[in-house]
Amino acid sequence: MKTKIILAAGLLTSALWADFTLEYKMYNDKKSVVQYKDAQHVLLSAGNMGGDVKAVRLFSDDKQYLIMDRGGKPKYIDMSTMKSGMKGRKPKSEMSEKPGFKIIKTDKTKMVAGIEGQIWTLEYEENGKKEHVDIVVTDDKKVVDAVHKYSMIMNQYSPPGLYYTMNPAKGYATIEFEGMELMKFDGSSIPDNVFALSK
Repeated sequence: MKTKIILAAGLLTSALWADFTLEYKMYNDKKSVVQYKDAQHVLLSAGNMGGDVKAVRLFSDDKQYLIMDRGGKPKYIDMSTMKSGMKGRKPKSEMSEKPGFKIIKTDKTKMVAGIEGQIWTLEYEENGKKEHVDIVVTDDKKVVDAVHKYSMIMNQYSPPGLYYTMNPAKGYATIEFEGMELMKFDGSSIPDNVFALSK
């Protein structure tokens, strides 16, 4: 009975962590919003800080759509039909090679989006010269889970190494680094109609 209670509690926790919204401030005051229900229902929006969405990538029921909004007239592109033109692309597993950077942990902390984070330094070599970049990470389990799921999806479209920048160490997630800062994390339930195409 005890085992069943623990298992049920684990399943309930997983269910509570299923939906999330991440809002990032990007370079040049751009805004990026991630709305996630599960791996088959994700909405990625990019636009100005004013909220005018320029492009949206929608994952819905095993299909992917690119939605371009031009003057209030959305144009839908079914990315699933374009797979034949992507045959030459390397599979995700080959694009996820761990970059060669060293993590230097510090005792400094910083609040980002109401989340207490730790400041770490990534040391790497570029053109024979050592470079450093500071990042802010958190071990908040809900945020770590959300960022992991988001970066797994983005890894299909982003340069190799981004996944490991967002997830630099087991149990940690990046919430701020050069050109990208988490502004909001929300674990509230997202309505199903968010992931439905307009008629």
